[in-house]
Amino acid sequence: MTVKDQIERQFQEILNFLVTPEGKIEFLKKAIKASIPGAGPTLVALYEAAGKLEEGGELAKQLGESDRSLALYQRLYDQLAKANKEEEAGRVAYYLGRNEEAIGHYDRAGKFQKAAQIAEGLGQMNRAIDLYEKAGWYDDAARLAEEAGQKDKSSQLFKRQIDDLEKEGMVDEACKLAEKLGMINRSVEMYQRANLFGQAGRLLEMIEKHHEAMSCYEQAGLFEEARRLAEKLSQMPQKQYYELIAQL
Repeated sequence: MTVKDQIERQFQEILNFLVTPEGKIEFLKKAIKASIPGAGPTLVALYEAAGKLEEGGELAKQLGESDRSLALYQRLYDQLAKANKEEEAGRVAYYLGRNEEAIGHYDRAGKFQKAAQIAEGLGQMNRAIDLYEKAGWYDDAARLAEEAGQKDKSSQLFKRQIDDLEKEGMVDEACKLAEKLGMINRSVEMYQRANLFGQAGRLLEMIEKHHEAMSCYEQAGLFEEARRLAEKLSQMPQKQYYELIAQL
C-alpha cells in the first residue's frame, strides 16, 4: 500500500467516524472548545436525539438554557421512574427539587440514609428518624430523637448503636459511647468481655467499686494500680504488690 493509499484510507475512516452519532458528538465538543457559534445548541439537540438526556440537560444548563435543561431532566426522570430505576430516579428527582418523590425512590431502592437526609432537610424529623433507623445509622437517628425531645426513643437507639459497635468489634467506641450516656456498668461489662480489664478497672474505681477495680487491675497485670488502690483503702503498705511489681 502506497503512502497515498494510506492517507486516503485514514481520511475515509475519519469521514466514516464523523457520520456516526459518537463522531458528531466528539466533533461538536471540540467545536465548543473552539468557541464556534451554534455548536452548543447543536450538541444539545444531538444529545437529545441520541437519548443522552442528562448530558443534554447539563450542557443546556451550562449554556444558560435553563428551561430546556429542566425539560430534558424532567424527561429523564420520567423514563427512570417508569423503568423502576429507583436510585437513579431518586437522584434526578432530588436535582429537580421533587423531594417527596426522591425520598420515595431512595426508600424503595434501600438507600435509606439518602432518603433520611432529605427528610431531615425538610424538617420531617419522625420520618428521618425512622429512615436513619432502617439504614442502621442509629447515631443520627438518636441525635434527631434527642433534638425532638424523644428521650426514650433516643436511649433505645443509642443502645442499639452500642450493640452494633460491640458486634463489629469496635469495643472501645462502644464503651466510650456507653460511658458518655452514663451506662457505666454496661461499659464495664463490655470491657471485661473483651479482656480489657485495665479500662474496666478505671471505670469501677470511678464508681467506687474498689475491690472489683482491684481485681480488674490484677487481671490486667496493672499491679501498680492495684497497689495504689489497696493502699488508699487500707492506708497501709501492700507488700504482696511490691513483690509482683518487682517481677515485671
